[in-house]
Amino acid sequence: SHPGRWGLGLPMVQAAAEAMGGRVALETRVGEGTTVRVDLPAGAPVRARPVESPEISAGSATPPSALVVDDDPLRCTVLRRRLEGLGVEVLVAGHPEVAPLLLAQAPRPPALLVLPTLLTEHVAADVAEGLRRALPAARVLAIGRDGQAAPWADATVAESDQQASLLDCIRGLLELPG
Repeated sequence: SHPGRWGLGLPMVQAAAEAMGGRVALETRVGEGTTVRVDLPAGAPVRARPVESPEISAGSATPPSALVVDDDPLRCTVLRRRLEGLGVEVLVAGHPEVAPLLLAQAPRPPALLVLPTLLTEHVAADVAEGLRRALPAARVLAIGRDGQAAPWADATVAESDQQASLLDCIRGLLELPG
């Protein structure tokens, strides 16, 4: 550890624990140190349960899944809700290095990867390239701030676009009924 600098270890542990329905708690006592407690539910699935959606019929095949890789918790929450509203099962990696852990435990490969064009400590194009190697059949959706297309993505939606534009783009990439 370096004085005045934060490491990524605990945020990665927290993101992984929360993705599995668990939590991380810290307890610090002066002169004694810090205890980190990680609580994980026994046998809990890593993926989020989709909400009921009228867009995917009861008799349809397994719903599509998506992996959201984003270090902005608010954007992760919004994207998860939008995707689940379409009947898509969602995995959320709050840090790019958590994504491989989630993929290793996913019941099937995600059909869609969603990344912002700007990540705090990583180059989004490099993260997308690594994920494409692991998931060559997945489509990639970039969420941009400036509206410019990301050359590494199959589609780009500006963060400021209306919800309908985002949903139409997701439907098109996953070939969902609209």
